[in-house]
Amino acid sequence: ETALNYVQLRGAQRRLAVARKNADTQSEGLDLLQTLLDNGRATRLDMERAEAQYRTTLASLPRYEAAIESAKSALAALTGQPANSRSSLVMELVTSADDIPEHRGAIMAGSVEDLVRRRPDIRSAEVVIARQLALGDAARADLFPTITVNANVLALFDDANDIGDMTSFGFGVGPSISWAWPDLRRVRANIDATDARTDAAIAQYEQTVLNALSEVESALSEYTNELKRRDDLKRAAASAQRAIELARLRFEEGLDDYLDVLEAQRTLLTAEDQLAESRLQSSSRAIAAYRALGGIEMPNQYGTEPAIALE
Repeated sequence: ETALNYVQLRGAQRRLAVARKNADTQSEGLDLLQTLLDNGRATRLDMERAEAQYRTTLASLPRYEAAIESAKSALAALTGQPANSRSSLVMELVTSADDIPEHRGAIMAGSVEDLVRRRPDIRSAEVVIARQLALGDAARADLFPTITVNANVLALFDDANDIGDMTSFGFGVGPSISWAWPDLRRVRANIDATDARTDAAIAQYEQTVLNALSEVESALSEYTNELKRRDDLKRAAASAQRAIELARLRFEEGLDDYLDVLEAQRTLLTAEDQLAESRLQSSSRAIAAYRALGGIEMPNQYGTEPAIALE
């Protein structure tokens, strides 16, 4: 959860930076359009379009700022530190300008046996089965008589109650037998109920394992597909950057109107924001995959450490 909220924080910061950069670019475009309008090279329609796009970009900033505050509050709760303290780790994270951390390398899924040993929900289901089996053995033990050996020590002292002056000493040993024979129907009913609960525990265990395998498969599939989406969005952002440069050049040469520049700016903002969002999602899905796998650990010189590495 801490890693996930840290990624959410960096993702919101990155998307906020992209929106602010585009807002600055659009503001410069507005100033340029105002100059062109004063010189008769632009129209009021161009100004209104540019103004609408600029205000729309500004309207997205509070959403990212709210996401940063939400992630900051979650990190403060997870690390046990005050969110608004100037000396806290959370404030240091917020004020720093690090990029979105991304997972490096392949995710080591391991075997099904390793998964069963790692996941706490599967281990918990195993404990339930073991408990029900023990209860079943205890219920079947009531079918047979129970023999208990009792030992009694008898001593008689004189009037002075001195242990050294015992007048007599006795020791008795005798067996005691208890059996639920008159109520064996109740015992058999308890056995049947315990067996039914054991069958239910086994079925729950099987369902837990199947759910775990399905969760792992889904998490790995989502992570792999998000990586493909991120690569395509990188190419889209690069193409959008080249497109806006060409649109500005053609506008300055008088070949196109400013609408093409506005459209190129909108495309660039969308591409860069989607790329930042995809990078955030790829890191989040990597964390989800490791969580679904039960937290793979790998040995190091100090013992073990989580295999997930966000850089």
